[in-house]
Amino acid sequence: SPTIDASLRAEDLYPPGERRFVELDPESRRARGVEVITNPAPDPDGVWTQRVRTEGEEPEGERAGTSVFERLPDGGVALRRLVARAPKASRDDDALYLFEPALVMTPGSLGIGQTHTDACTLRIVELDDHSKVIQSGRAERTLEVLGAATIRTQGGEVETLSARAQMTMEMGAIRSVTSTRLWVEPGGGILIESFDRVSRLMGVPVQRASGLKHAEGIEPVWGED
Repeated sequence: SPTIDASLRAEDLYPPGERRFVELDPESRRARGVEVITNPAPDPDGVWTQRVRTEGEEPEGERAGTSVFERLPDGGVALRRLVARAPKASRDDDALYLFEPALVMTPGSLGIGQTHTDACTLRIVELDDHSKVIQSGRAERTLEVLGAATIRTQGGEVETLSARAQMTMEMGAIRSVTSTRLWVEPGGGILIESFDRVSRLMGVPVQRASGLKHAEGIEPVWGED
């Protein structure tokens, strides 16, 4: 069980191997698909490619994406690049996001009440021709460990650490902010994750998205919130 000195560890956020999550509609909490995240073992330089595959009832069909991470000397994890995969019907929207230098997503461990922030240059280039820059700007990542939290499941209560992350990408007049809440079982990985993303053009919201998922094999008992 988490104690006051418990820490959120990088290996719980980016565990090796495959993890499966049940994706839910954030409002009805009805299952609408399965997300499969695979982290292979890092190469000798500490670099690996995470693969995310989403299967479900969405009309656009399966979606997929990849991210290239690196392990830092303190055990932390930094993001070098990611491929944003559009739905199959609109593959022309695929793009490669380059973080220069690699954006630190989390240190090796982060204690309750602690916050970690990192920022870097962001370049978005065409997937088939990296010399063709679509947009450039700045990315920032903040991770904060809020405290211990008990979540209720059909199988009983589970002690977790609650955390909040925010990813901000600024590209010209466009600013995209993704806010994420995480409930992580120490030694067991992410159990519940929710996110809200708002993209603004010159300050005016132009696109919103939200999501909710839980680890396959647990059945959360949802409260009124």
